Amino acid sequence: MIRLGCCAYNFRGWDLETSVRFTRQLGFTHVNLGAFNPSFPINPLDMAESPEKTGRMIAAIAQRHEVSLIELFLCSVHIDRKTRIDPNHPKKELRERMLEQFKKTCHCAAIAGLHHIMGVPGQPQENTDPSSDWELSVETLARMVRIAADNGVGFSVEPHAGSIIDQPNAAMKLAESVPGLAYSLDYAHFEGQGIPMEQVLPLHEYAVHIHAKPARPGSFKCLFHEGKIDFNTIIHDLTKRSWEGVIAMECMYPVDAATLTEHPASQSLLLATRMEEILKKEASK
Repeated sequence: MIRLGCCAYNFRGWDLETSVRFTRQLGFTHVNLGAFNPSFPINPLDMAESPEKTGRMIAAIAQRHEVSLIELFLCSVHIDRKTRIDPNHPKKELRERMLEQFKKTCHCAAIAGLHHIMGVPGQPQENTDPSSDWELSVETLARMVRIAADNGVGFSVEPHAGSIIDQPNAAMKLAESVPGLAYSLDYAHFEGQGIPMEQVLPLHEYAVHIHAKPARPGSFKCLFHEGKIDFNTIIHDLTKRSWEGVIAMECMYPVDAATLTEHPASQSLLLATRMEEILKKEASK
């Protein structure tokens, strides 16, 4: 069954309690949280340094507002306030420190009740060759999959522009190379590059989660009425596969947007309404 959700971190500048409460007031019961950097409502360093305290705090907020926590938007792992480490960082000692932080973060996420953590696949590193970048990602991501599973949470990465899997064929190769690796798919990263969605659809085989945001060729994020992503085809393919998961609205805009239409709440609701229409149409076939 396909369910709709929303990213609480859409509402940038609000604390965790406020953003989760507001997301629930919009009608969403499946919620994504963000710990992208220490300035986010959830500080990733707090998750690693005080996993039980932070996990219980997050769980309490979710319980108060009666929401199910789906994904933690983590991306690269912070080892300190300024340093983020990718899976294919060339220095082994920094990768090992990153994995220790990741292990603690997974423990925190499990306590919080999150379904899975979203990381990154790695990106081309300076003064390295592509084959080395690839091999290190495969090795490290395989360890991250096991660490997450050992702590009772799932792990996914997002194929994205600028990464080693910014093309669908590379993403397929990585998924085949790392047993158990799942994807959080965001078509905006492909639409923005002008990549036909027909090349992306096979990645649904590995999708545990989907982010939805409007995008068009040349722009990885735009307003709802400007978007060119064909969500009809996406949902039709997911339905054919009997895919079960959450499509989360990821419309990140300033909460002090110039107009009400540009507010992340308006954008999220416009997109979710469109998704509901498509899902009803699929159900009636």
